[in-house]
Formats: sequence, structure tokens, C-alpha cells
Amino acid sequence: MNVNACLVETDGLRDALSRLRANLARETLLDGWPRGVVGAFGPAQAVQYGYPEIAGYWLRWASQSAEVSDACGAAVVAWLRARGDEAGGWPTRVCPLSKPLDATYHDAQYLFDHSMLWDGLRRWGRARGDARAMSLAADVWQHLQTFALPSDSGGFPLLAGRGAVSKRWSGRGGPFLLKVCARVQGQEGALAAACAQAVPVLAAQALESPHPQSHPQLYAIEGLLELGRQAEARQALDALIKAHGSLLRLRESETHGPRRCDVLAQALRAAHLCGMAACLGQDMEAAAVTLAGRIDHRGQVPFARESSSSAYPTWASLFAEQALSAWLGGPLQARDIV
Repeated sequence: MNVNACLVETDGLRDALSRLRANLARETLLDGWPRGVVGAFGPAQAVQYGYPEIAGYWLRWASQSAEVSDACGAAVVAWLRARGDEAGGWPTRVCPLSKPLDATYHDAQYLFDHSMLWDGLRRWGRARGDARAMSLAADVWQHLQTFALPSDSGGFPLLAGRGAVSKRWSGRGGPFLLKVCARVQGQEGALAAACAQAVPVLAAQALESPHPQSHPQLYAIEGLLELGRQAEARQALDALIKAHGSLLRLRESETHGPRRCDVLAQALRAAHLCGMAACLGQDMEAAAVTLAGRIDHRGQVPFARESSSSAYPTWASLFAEQALSAWLGGPLQARDIV
């Protein structure tokens, strides 16, 4: 590729990243809700659901973004406080005002979701001096202790979820919980102690019996990175990429599923943090160009490239923002990944 072509390509990446950031930082209410609580948009741009876990991701990202106003983050915190259950937990998803409430998302609670929510509230509260966010983070932290099992129980020390949990990976537990353990390291309480006990087991699983699905396995790799276990993270990422054939061929799982944008963004971000640019060669550049090409004129990222009627998940946008920013030379450390 000649120099002029490289400049055009870089300009295209920067333009796509700018659209993405503007969308994530928008302050207009959507179906009565602030942007940071929206889990995904539908094909016609209708809000599909609110998502406390993703609001936690958004708050973590926003705490590092000068483009997000204090008022915008405060509105997300207010929305989260209003959705807290009497038992102290938060629903998995919340349907928008224009749609009937889906009770199934209130019948289960997940360790992963609540951990990401707690982390985002704490990050935002500290970065912006938001006392309400810090107070709510303390409430979520107290609730999180109930996912830790007694140290003398004899079994695995963490509950992935309780209630009518999904039969998918999110309800069964596994290496993806390394991301939870990374977020709570250095804290005090039953959950932090249980995570410290669980990390060696989960790290071994990430290498020896990884998730068959790319998305949770990449969560495991992100957890290893944040825990400072870069060698193991690189080993796990290298195994994942080889199982699929290449970085660009990553699918939902090795045998089937779409080429998801969130997975591509996670993998590009992890490869950057693992220092794999040399071994992956032009695949990383091609992944960045491919990812940027999927950002539409509104600054949104579809769930998968194969479907023209795809949903546009906020988490895919957040992962893509960090992946493309890092590719363009922006600072990114493992402790800051959403």
C-alpha cells in the first residue's frame, strides 16, 4: 500500500471513530432514557432494551472521555438507582417505555452483570466526584457479596447467577468470570476473597478447557490481561485465533455463527494489549479497517456484518471505540478496557 493510500485509510478510520464517539456521548434522551443505559437499538433505531451491565461499561468508558458531560453520566446513575430491586439487585434487562416489560429478565441475577455495573459506577463516581454514583456503587457491592460461597463449602467459590438463570455460558460459569475477578482485585469482602481463590482454577480453564464461544472466551482473555497475566492471555488468544483460522475469520464459535462485530473488536483490542502486531502481521490492520467499515453514518455498529436488519448493541460500539483508538495510537492499558 502506498503512502497516499495509507493516509486515506487512516483518515477513514478517524472519521469512523469520530462518528462512533459522538453517538456514544450524545445527550438527547432516547425513549425517555439517557444514551448510556441503552443496550441496543433495532434496525429502525428504536430502543430495544435498557441494560444495567452495559450501563456499567458505558460509565467506565465515559469516566475516561472528555466528550461526556457530568450531566450525561448523572442521568445514567439516576436511571440505575430507579431500577434497583427491593432485594438490592438489578434486572438483567429493562424494556423501554413503549414496550411491555419482559418479566423473564427479572427472574435471574448474574454475578458478571452486577460486577460490571459496580465497577462502572465506582469509576464514574471517582473520576467525576459523583457522590450518588459512589453511594449506588456501595449498594451494588454489598449485593455482590451474596454471589460468594463460604470458603469451607468445598466447591467452586462463586455463583455465576441465581434464580431462573440462562442455560448459556452466562448462567453456567467458567473462565469468563476472570473478568469479574480482575475488576474486584484489591477489594475487601467475601467476593474478593472468593475471586482470589477462584483465579487459579479459572486461568487453567481458560487454557485447558476454553469456552467454545468466542465472546466469553475473549472476556476470559480480558480478565487475564487485567490481572497482569499477559503470557496466559496471549496463549489463550493465540489458540482462539488458530482455532478459527485467522483473526478476520473469528466467528461466534469455531463451528458456526456469524462474524460478530463485538468479537472482532474484542480480539483486536486484546491482540493490541498482548503485543501481537508482529506475529499477526497485516491481519490486525485488516481487522481495524474491517471494523471501521462496519460503523454506519450514525456512528453505530451492527451485531454482525452478515445481516442488514441487525441490532446495534452498545457494547459492540464501546469495544470498537477502544480497539480503533488503540490501533490509531491512542493510549490503552489493560486496566481501562471496558
